[in-house]
Amino acid sequence: MKIETFDISMLGKEKKLHTFINPYSFYIFEKYDERFKDQFFIYSDGISLVKIHNFFKENNIKRCSFDFTSLAPIIFQYSIEKQLSIGLVGGTSDEVKVAASVLKSKYPMLNISFIHHGFIKGSEIDVINEMIELEVDIVIAGLGTPFQEEFISKCNQYMNSLKFAFTCGGFISQISVNENYFHPFFDKLHLRWAQRFVRHSYVRKRVLIDYPRFFIKYIWNNVNGK
Repeated sequence: MKIETFDISMLGKEKKLHTFINPYSFYIFEKYDERFKDQFFIYSDGISLVKIHNFFKENNIKRCSFDFTSLAPIIFQYSIEKQLSIGLVGGTSDEVKVAASVLKSKYPMLNISFIHHGFIKGSEIDVINEMIELEVDIVIAGLGTPFQEEFISKCNQYMNSLKFAFTCGGFISQISVNENYFHPFFDKLHLRWAQRFVRHSYVRKRVLIDYPRFFIKYIWNNVNGK
């Protein structure tokens, strides 16, 4: 599984799907077959994964994530310049409405033509059909791994208008609470995980249980050439 660093030129490539992995989601995504994974540009949204990847692999990467500390401003500005419409899918009904309002306030020229909450398991095609009707160009989906990857893969399959799609994890929920979700102190020192560790119990479980399991398995596999 090839992890890369985002470059704006990737938006013009044949592959349309972009996703982000961290020590929690790495082996969840790894289980998919190569045909599924090959649809995606894959980036690391965790600094610890970046460091261990760069230790073992030849292609050095940098952290990329879909939030205001990384790629989100680039993608939104690009969509404005190219006059592309956005479909925003994720969070609760209230969260996605607030998130869309935050984005419109921050980027008045941004064309958010479709919003929908993220509780769509079993009704994905209905949501996709709505975006087909509206000829949505960009899909940004925050549905959790692996469902968000499965969803944008279906978007790619059915939406002729789709230019590209990004997964965004908890971005929609986060900016509905606070536009500047990450404190500058934690962002500058690459301690975003620590801020989320304090705020969210599920992050504490990941850091204390899932992350150590990942590092043990990753190091073992790379030392043994797997």
